[in-house]
Amino acid sequence: MTIRSFWLSAALLLAAAPAFAETFTIYVAARDSDAHKAAEKLVDDKTTFWFAKMGKAIPKAAELVNGTSNEVRIYMAQGQEAGLFGFGNGLDGSKAKLHILGGWCPDWKTRDPFQCPTEIISSDGRPDAFFNFGGNKTMFNELVLSGFIFDAAPSNKYDAKTNS
Repeated sequence: MTIRSFWLSAALLLAAAPAFAETFTIYVAARDSDAHKAAEKLVDDKTTFWFAKMGKAIPKAAELVNGTSNEVRIYMAQGQEAGLFGFGNGLDGSKAKLHILGGWCPDWKTRDPFQCPTEIISSDGRPDAFFNFGGNKTMFNELVLSGFIFDAAPSNKYDAKTNS
């Protein structure tokens, strides 16, 4: 085997090898809560991050999975958060794993959705999906959504004037 053949073979091998996948963790906890204080000790802003709201964590997660084979875990502490959350259309996470897990206790050592419930509350009016994963052009290799209580009751207000 000549030197040229060797380097050509090595280049083809590297090109065919899968990209190195990393695991990232995003902690979501209300500002100044016990969970926020505990998360600050775990965050390095390289592979672990903290956000006060899910709406701020979603864009970071999208950035970390788009076009990669990374695994992104969003851990949400017990509490309530209002809103609807969405990933953009056309996100290429076809090799990526996304886990969105609620029910974390404030110490981040225990996950118990019954003892440390995480509640997502819809806004007024008839809501869209609580989590929108971008339509038919967005794919994930693995998607896990677990440990949440979804409350759409605020949108179920009866209006006596319009009968709706």
